[in-house]
Amino acid sequence: MPKTSRKQLTINTMMKQIYLSFSEVFTSGNRKLVVAIFFSIFSNIATAENLSDKNIEKQHLRQSEREMHRFWLDMTNSGGAFSQTLIGYITGATLGVDRGIDGKYFNDGEIALYSLIDNVNYAIQGRGLPFDASNSVPLGFKVTTAGNYSVTINHMDGLFSLGQKIFIKDNLTNTTYDLRLGGYTFFSDSGTFNSRFEIVYKMPFEENQNSLTGTQTTFNENTVIVYKQDQNLIINTAKSIISSVKVFDIKGQLLAERNAVNLSEVSIPMNNSNFFLLVQIISREGFVSIKKIFF
Repeated sequence: MPKTSRKQLTINTMMKQIYLSFSEVFTSGNRKLVVAIFFSIFSNIATAENLSDKNIEKQHLRQSEREMHRFWLDMTNSGGAFSQTLIGYITGATLGVDRGIDGKYFNDGEIALYSLIDNVNYAIQGRGLPFDASNSVPLGFKVTTAGNYSVTINHMDGLFSLGQKIFIKDNLTNTTYDLRLGGYTFFSDSGTFNSRFEIVYKMPFEENQNSLTGTQTTFNENTVIVYKQDQNLIINTAKSIISSVKVFDIKGQLLAERNAVNLSEVSIPMNNSNFFLLVQIISREGFVSIKKIFF
């Protein structure tokens, strides 16, 4: 009988590892992360060479004995675009990169949601035990189109299914929102944003009633966004309510006006193009923001 080469043993070992990882994903009901696990395993080929069949079988047996507390986050838009990421606290994991646990993110779609380890994107991130509620997880995303997006909890297990809260902290709007209350909806320009969001597990200041109830009242130059869409001028203020909008040309001539808006987004048709506009936005509370845009 011909002797099996080291290369063939490596391939066999890797295929078993892929099978076991797929089995774990399917058992959890999350088939969306298969590709991330697949690439993660193949990127660790050197480690696979050092694993024997016996060690693989032991690892599979140990999986059922691991302590795990996990949650899956979805990011979607009204057009049906979808991305998912998994964050978990599991036996044997650390705050760094853990081979066989963490899975890098590979995506070229409309949107991407991922957590970060040392500024690298991961679809799957495992963190160590015991769970610490003061922990925070950097959350990044990429979108190809400006618009409204939502982050929601898909499902969870372990202590998260027993009542442990999961907050998303929006560093742009200075909002901390309890995802167990429902999805967090936000506006974003197109691009990649790795510092806007964090996942946290307790309120930074318990006396902050706006954060506790999930309301958002921040209205400033950073949260008011004005952009062109076709021949329309779009004004978006996250979840702050707009009272009125006035649009002027660079000479100060009033071109358009909207009163009693009472929404967080308004669209104003503009007939002309290729000139600068000054947009005055007034919130329901009386705060004023002035934006300049080339239309």
